[in-house]
Amino acid sequence: MVSEEKDKTTNTLGSKVAEITISVDSGLSKMAESISNMVTSMQPTIDAIGEIAAKTLSVVYKLSELFKYHEIVPPQVYDMLVKLKVPLSTQEIEELQKLETEDEKKVYTIFTRKTKGKKIYNPKFHVNKEMFDAIKLVLSRNRSSISVENGIVYFDKDTCALDVYGLVTYMKKDSDRYRLCKYMFGNKRKPREWEVKDLVEELSDGERVYDPNDKKSSHNWINGKIVELNKDVHDSIGIDELVSYERGRFVLNSANRL
Repeated sequence: MVSEEKDKTTNTLGSKVAEITISVDSGLSKMAESISNMVTSMQPTIDAIGEIAAKTLSVVYKLSELFKYHEIVPPQVYDMLVKLKVPLSTQEIEELQKLETEDEKKVYTIFTRKTKGKKIYNPKFHVNKEMFDAIKLVLSRNRSSISVENGIVYFDKDTCALDVYGLVTYMKKDSDRYRLCKYMFGNKRKPREWEVKDLVEELSDGERVYDPNDKKSSHNWINGKIVELNKDVHDSIGIDELVSYERGRFVLNSANRL
């Protein structure tokens, strides 16, 4: 009797274990199937990620190759190099290009970022490898210490070019800034300080008259013109406050010389 009960218990236990085993196997099987389906459904995404990674590596490689032959420099340095006649001529560029191979270029590019009002532009010129390496070496040491020894502030009315200590910017023809520069800097030997009265008479075309009893009004009007000029010069070539107001007159601010 006891034996029969024991056999029933054993059979029941064995049956339960078998059911649990089957259930677990079934669960694992379903889990495996689910994982497999998930991986399959994600395959396009995985492939896409792989493609993106490949494209990224390709872009990085191309950029590294590109910057082997290009160097960006500060605007002041760019203007200095142009002033020193560093850029290759068109003929020199053509001669070097004849010597280029697929693995080695002979012409290198120097460029910068400049602004003129709201306009942003990137002028550039070309040099050979020796000059390119020399420029990179100098920049790696201290690019902020590079300057040109030039004491000239001069405006060329024909080209509209304002030369400020070796750096050049251009004024729009017949604008107030053009007329201001022509009067203030059109003569290299002209004194570098200006009375408010003289500036009013020069710029007003007779529409304004300097009133000694209302000096503030004349000063504010001229000061507005000077502020615009200073901003243009700063945006273009990085010179801070070209003209300042000192001791009752406007003067060339020599404190900002390079």
